[in-house]
Amino acid sequence: MRRSVTIADVAKVAGVSKVAASSVVNGSRTSARVSHATRERVLAAARELRYVPNAAAQSLTRPGMSLFGVAFNRPEFTFSSNPYVVSVLEGVLEAATRADFNVILFNKPWIDATHSAAPYSNGRTDGLIVIAPFTGSDMVPELSGMGLPLVVVGASSETWGVPAVNVDNVRGGQ
Repeated sequence: MRRSVTIADVAKVAGVSKVAASSVVNGSRTSARVSHATRERVLAAARELRYVPNAAAQSLTRPGMSLFGVAFNRPEFTFSSNPYVVSVLEGVLEAATRADFNVILFNKPWIDATHSAAPYSNGRTDGLIVIAPFTGSDMVPELSGMGLPLVVVGASSETWGVPAVNVDNVRGGQ
């Protein structure tokens, strides 16, 4: 297995310090102190080595990872056969693209906090959208209690006291 290319590898090929290579590749304000020729050498080395910044390492120095999750509480929600889920996901993906965010889908149905909370608490997402959770489920209270930014789709905000997006079925029927 080939090891990942690091910023140290880019710096070595470009003949600069790791700090200089990092500031150029990550576009930090200190990169303004690097000459044009040095900047070009660093960028050429990064291209040559196919360097990709490590998202986990970047998250240590920047708030957030530009990644949010979409979770389902209902096992009957399959992506391809449920028009409601498809339309919600289309809207989520369109908005995420405009905001320069990536989306991760959590497709395992929520059982309860003891069995299901761990994947949501690892800090890999900046927030979570929960689509149509069961009213009696402990999912939303548990996720909210973790301090994870959270929005619920298809449920009332009064149910759990978190931001919610819902359809007015009565007015829609009229």
